[in-house]
Amino acid sequence: RSSDLDLDSRGNLWFGSTDQGYSVSYIDKSGFDGNRFLTDQFRHKSVVSVCADQDKRLWISTLNDGLFVYDLNDKTLQEIDLNRLVPDNNVGYIRCSGLFCDRQGELWLVITTKFRVLRCRYDGKQLHLLDRLDMVNPIAVSQDDLDRIWISSYSQELVRYDKNTRVAEHFMLPGEKRTYAPAMLQVSPGRMLAASYDNLLCEV
Repeated sequence: RSSDLDLDSRGNLWFGSTDQGYSVSYIDKSGFDGNRFLTDQFRHKSVVSVCADQDKRLWISTLNDGLFVYDLNDKTLQEIDLNRLVPDNNVGYIRCSGLFCDRQGELWLVITTKFRVLRCRYDGKQLHLLDRLDMVNPIAVSQDDLDRIWISSYSQELVRYDKNTRVAEHFMLPGEKRTYAPAMLQVSPGRMLAASYDNLLCEV
C-alpha cells in the first residue's frame, strides 16, 4: 500500500509503502526499482514519507527504523540521529511522520507524537535545527509562492509561517463539521487549496 510519493528534479517518481519499503519509477528507464541497493536496504521497512531536495538527496522516513538520507550522486546512505533534534525526548523512539523539502533547501520534519514541526538545514553530515513550531498533531507541510510555510494538523486549524519574520498565523478550515486537512496545494498567488477529510475542498 502506497503511503507517500515525491517527484524529484530529474523527473523520477518515488513511492513509499507501508510494507514493501520504497519503489521508484525512473523517467529514463522502463519499470521500477532499478536501484537494487535502496531496494535491499528498505525491504520490509514501512516507509511513511519521502522527499527529494535541491541537492539531489532523497530523504526517507520509516515507521520504526528511523530517518535516512540517500545521496543520488555518490550513492551513499546515511541514518540521521533524530534524538539530537528532540533533546526533551523521554519516550524512546522518535518517529518522523512527514517530510517536506522547501525551495530554499531547508527540510521540515513532522514529529506528530511530540506535537511539533522542525525546520532544519543539512550540512552534508548532520541536520541542524533552525526553528521549532509547536502544534497539536501536525500532519503535512507545504509552501506557497511567497515562500511561506503552511502546516496542517488533525484539527480544523492551519498554520502559516513566515520564514523571514518567524511569525506564525492561524487559520480555521470553514464548516461546522469537525475535519482536518491531510494535503495542501497552491492554486493561486498567496492562497492554498486544502483537501479536508470528509468535507469539501476549500481555499485559504
